[in-house]
Formats: sequence, structure tokens, C-alpha cells
Amino acid sequence: DTCNFATVTLAMCQLHSLLRTYSPMFAATPTGPPLGHRVLLTPAADEQHSFGAVMLAEFMRREGCEIVMGPFPSARGLQAAVRQSSFTIVAFSLSCDSKMGALARQIASVRRASKNPAVAILVGGNVFNEHPELVSRVGADWTARDARETVELLRRLGVSAHQ
Repeated sequence: DTCNFATVTLAMCQLHSLLRTYSPMFAATPTGPPLGHRVLLTPAADEQHSFGAVMLAEFMRREGCEIVMGPFPSARGLQAAVRQSSFTIVAFSLSCDSKMGALARQIASVRRASKNPAVAILVGGNVFNEHPELVSRVGADWTARDARETVELLRRLGVSAHQ
């Protein structure tokens, strides 16, 4: 790395600030009819990279999805969230392959606890961009390389398929 932790932290704070500043303008320009999905979007267990997930949430909101954001303080917190509310999609973000086992356990736990037995599981992040074959290995349904591809997948999925 060429930047120290403090520099990266300050840069990420600036990026989050810019995202908050421009989100209202971005949200005003949907690309189609509202999607209507209820999405829980969270970093995978112990994942520290969350900016991509926050950006993805903005794209999903713009397209008419209701978003609940993690992270959750514990596995029980995540289980409680999916037990109490019916989500059409639960999406996890992961940056590296060293946490694949933990993510697979999280996904299995979400499927067992979910109020919606047909919940779709989306995984994303650099590790899945480089190795899409890992999607099935962690027990997810699909992945997307970026936010635009995610919106296209959500449009094809349709709301009724998972309610």
C-alpha cells in the first residue's frame, strides 16, 4: 500500500460525504419503473470494505428498492433482521477470499432464518468479480460485477418471483 491507514480513512470520509451530497440528484433520475424489491444489504462478516455496498444501495434506491443496510453487530442480529422482515433479496459484499467459509455460514443462516423462504441471495465484491465460480460455493444465487449489472438482474428477477 502507498497510503497509510489515516490517509485512507480520511479519503473514505470524503467519498462518503460526496456520495451523501450527490445522492438526492442521483435518486431523481430512475432508469425505469420502480423495482419494488425489499433488500437487506450488508458487508459479509468481519468485512471492513463497505463503500461499494453503500454506492450499490444508492443505485437500488434510485430504482425503487427499499433498502435496509448492515452491518449487524452479530450473526444473531442478522438472523433477527431476516426473521422479522420479509426481504426479497439479501446482498452481501466481500472483498477477499479468506472469508469465504464465514460468508457461506452467514448465507446458510439467512436462508434458515428468513421470513421469506424464497429469498434471493446476491454476493458482490472484487473476489466474485475475479472468481464468479465462488458464487455457488458460498450458497448464493447470483452476483453482478457492478451496480448497473445488479439493476439489470433485479429487473429480470422481478418482484413476484420472490414474494
